[in-house]
Amino acid sequence: MPLEFNGTEHLDKSKDVSLTASKVNDNVRLFGTASINGYKENNNFPKPTGPTYNSITGSAGVITEAGHTASVEARHIPNFGNQVTAATNMNVLKTDTHKIDVNAFTTKNFPSGPIPNFSTHGAGVNYQYKDVAQAAASVAHTPLAQRTDYAISTGLKLHETPTSSLSLNVGASKFDSPFMKGNWQPNGFIQFQKRF
Repeated sequence: MPLEFNGTEHLDKSKDVSLTASKVNDNVRLFGTASINGYKENNNFPKPTGPTYNSITGSAGVITEAGHTASVEARHIPNFGNQVTAATNMNVLKTDTHKIDVNAFTTKNFPSGPIPNFSTHGAGVNYQYKDVAQAAASVAHTPLAQRTDYAISTGLKLHETPTSSLSLNVGASKFDSPFMKGNWQPNGFIQFQKRF
């Protein structure tokens, strides 16, 4: 059973670490992952206040040869509570040039404070052109808050070598509720990846 370790260090010196175990059986990949996001060491400067991590997550799932996935995830978030998410992704088109996936999820939240338990449900679609460009759209609804969130994004690979890549990603998001309607908020980032 192969093990894969991933680690990322952010500019604020916080770290994301994960360990994934996987097994392939009859062209189906089973996996389990444990991760800590936003871990801050006490000897960092400035000394972190509050929790020393943003979240702890455990997940398990299955990936088929056709590109379909299903997973279950449990997450603990300090000063908030716990979340359990079930998600699925189905590949509806896959050629040498184009790939389209549709996905759906439901998350049950168990806040540690006086807020009652609540759920969020969502769905989305992803399109990929070769390994060069991608676009996505998603919607999520939280009945307790009577809130619906919308997001769109696109990405373009600007440069790639066997050991590195540079991508430009832009998008926008907004929310609607009976009490307030948000405007589209743009976002974007440039991502550089280096493989050693």
